[in-house]
Amino acid sequence: MEPEDFDDLSDEEWDDWFDDFLADLEEIYGEDWEDEVDEDVLDEFYETRVFPGMEEAEEDDSEALDPESLPWPERPAGVVGVAPEADLLSVSLVLEDPNPHGPSTDDQIAQAVRWAVDNGADIINMSIGSGTQDWPESWDEAFLHAEQNDVLVIAAAGNRAAGHWSVGAPATIPGVLTVAGVNQDRDISQESSSQGIAVDIAAAAEPLVGALPEGGYGAWTGTSGATPIVAGAAALVMAAHPELSAQQVKHRLLTSADSAGAEGIDPEFGHGVLNVDAAVNGSVPDFNAADYDTLEDWIQVHRRSEAETQDAEGIPEDAGVVAGPEGEPRDLPQAAEVRSSQDWAGPVTLGVSALVLVALMTLAAVHLFSRRDN
Repeated sequence: MEPEDFDDLSDEEWDDWFDDFLADLEEIYGEDWEDEVDEDVLDEFYETRVFPGMEEAEEDDSEALDPESLPWPERPAGVVGVAPEADLLSVSLVLEDPNPHGPSTDDQIAQAVRWAVDNGADIINMSIGSGTQDWPESWDEAFLHAEQNDVLVIAAAGNRAAGHWSVGAPATIPGVLTVAGVNQDRDISQESSSQGIAVDIAAAAEPLVGALPEGGYGAWTGTSGATPIVAGAAALVMAAHPELSAQQVKHRLLTSADSAGAEGIDPEFGHGVLNVDAAVNGSVPDFNAADYDTLEDWIQVHRRSEAETQDAEGIPEDAGVVAGPEGEPRDLPQAAEVRSSQDWAGPVTLGVSALVLVALMTLAAVHLFSRRDN
């Protein structure tokens, strides 16, 4: 049986094979084999297995090849990933508040993003999420730092199974590429994908297999797995088109996606399901920066509005003055009459509030950073 015929096997046949696989591991290495077997041993054991529908392999007298000499797709065992030649940076995040070891989660995330940018990342993968659409103002500077340094931030939409039915921050931050999850049938994952207007694209979220830090492999579902798939695709696009900006890479990923869900931008699928080949090699519509929101624009509108609202507090409603577009006082039509009837010691003025961005020194983790060659 050829590998492409594996899809013809029933779930029962695969279940039987995996049961035998685990039973053999326990027989050879004991019930605690997960603690005893490292990745290299498991790879070697895996290579001896006969897959369902395949005959026992005969002795091969041909000269053995050095796996390192083979191109990535042909190397045996292990998890290759989407962009195996990308350089990786990684940091660990303590997802616990209060953090007994130091800074809060919010503080850690802010410094993680800045650290990644300052250490040369072109892509930041954030397989983390929250239950709220808002984010702390301390994140503004960190994510703006990424945007201004042409770094593409990609974040998980979140998982329904965790109680997050709507997309939460950091995936709601303007400019961030938000990833939803689909199953093997390319339907939206009912357990592993939140929805909302922030969703940009969908990618495989179940079932996923990956290498574990302590050795061996694990299986899981969730947009935390779908997000690095899109990050890997972005790395491939950057490698193939090094002249593109981060926003143009995002544009290529979104406009080349396979349409899914409702016409236009769907709240579950976004622009559609990731198509890596089309993103790297296909033709896409011309890029128009005006089609994409930026955090810089959002900050100018929303953070300034909040500051102006605070400055206006305490001004009597009958003072005949309201805040203008730049925070300056502006007369209401009845201002003259109001002033004549009030005992004012001087004119009412509103201070012009400057935008203050706070950078919190912290430590954070994102699971994948890919750097393109310049």
